[in-house]
Amino acid sequence: MPQKRRLMTLSDEWAPVVGAQIAAVTAARMVTRDGTLFVDVATDAWLQELSRMEPRLLRALRQRSTGISVQRIRWRLASVAGRLEPLLELVREDHAPGLAEDTQA
Repeated sequence: MPQKRRLMTLSDEWAPVVGAQIAAVTAARMVTRDGTLFVDVATDAWLQELSRMEPRLLRALRQRSTGISVQRIRWRLASVAGRLEPLLELVREDHAPGLAEDTQA
């Protein structure tokens, strides 16, 4: 399956597998041929928590019939990956309404 198609399939399955709360602060970005899934995470605290949850999330991904074999997950802080702002906007909107407007001033 081509890389783009694998990622589209996985992106569609990501929220149902991990749940709305985790999906709101993460973005599945890439699946390599060896089965490594790269996921951007909005905050360091979430990155640490998700690292501990990885075995359970891998089991859940494997139970879905996506046709994609995910062997491991590599969590990346979105700021390091250069994609922090879109994820932080979601966190601000969900957990601190009005904060997004305050920080833009």
